[in-house]
Amino acid sequence: MGRAIAKIDDIQVSENPKTTFNVGRVGGGTSVNSIAEEAWMGIDMRSSDKDSLETVRAKIELAVKDAARQENERWQQRSPVTVKLDLVGVRPPGVTSLNAPLVQAAVAATKYFKEDAPPG
Repeated sequence: MGRAIAKIDDIQVSENPKTTFNVGRVGGGTSVNSIAEEAWMGIDMRSSDKDSLETVRAKIELAVKDAARQENERWQQRSPVTVKLDLVGVRPPGVTSLNAPLVQAAVAATKYFKEDAPPG
């Protein structure tokens, strides 16, 4: 899993539209001095653009599968490393209009509190 996370870290994403990802949680194993029988990681991916989101998802999937393949080549005598990908949640991409009441309220609140903020 460490190899997969390192490969994921090397992935480049679009700045426009902004696309982000994060390996936010990892876990597995039963003790610090044994090879884990099972390990997992949670990855969050976000973008305002559906195609950019799909591109980063595909790159992450490829990185994870490639890392498993490399581990299996390296440790040929051990039980093979396998990968199972589960979709946990879906946050559809989208953009809120600058004219939307929510955006206008946020802009007004930001301006209001910036004017009252102490210097520095």
